[in-house]
Amino acid sequence: MVEDRWHGRESSIGPDPAEGLKRLRPGAACGRTIAAMDAVVFDWDGTLVDTLPAILRANTEVLVEYGLAFDEARYRAAYVPDWRLMYQRLGVPDVHLEAAGARWLALYRAAEPPRPFRGVRRALQQLAGAGYVMGLVTAGHRALVEEQLEHLGLLAVLPVRV
Repeated sequence: MVEDRWHGRESSIGPDPAEGLKRLRPGAACGRTIAAMDAVVFDWDGTLVDTLPAILRANTEVLVEYGLAFDEARYRAAYVPDWRLMYQRLGVPDVHLEAAGARWLALYRAAEPPRPFRGVRRALQQLAGAGYVMGLVTAGHRALVEEQLEHLGLLAVLPVRV
């Protein structure tokens, strides 16, 4: 049974989640069930930044150019990290996949850069200040994500990128 955010009165960091969170410092002993952390890894899209509006706009423009209906429900139903497979699911003919992908990239790159979710910048700065090495793991296009990181001033706090 889940009570609030925790499983009963105990979480993975001990019986008192607030106390356990205080002990999550590099080299410190943490709770009863996890070891001290030296690094923290994040996803990009939808975790640190709100990219969904720009992704939907770019996809809408591309798919309209191919005469295909598109909305958020269709996007969620067809989504897979492999954009080619997603576009196939949405009806883009195979012979047009590369052109559609290039068009999407151009539209998305021209969109207003995404914004971090509230509290993200502060949390990342606090983790960096506490000595954690932080990284980013994403299926996103490397050059595009790095452009966004630079624009948002987050390159230095997320030095490891996969």
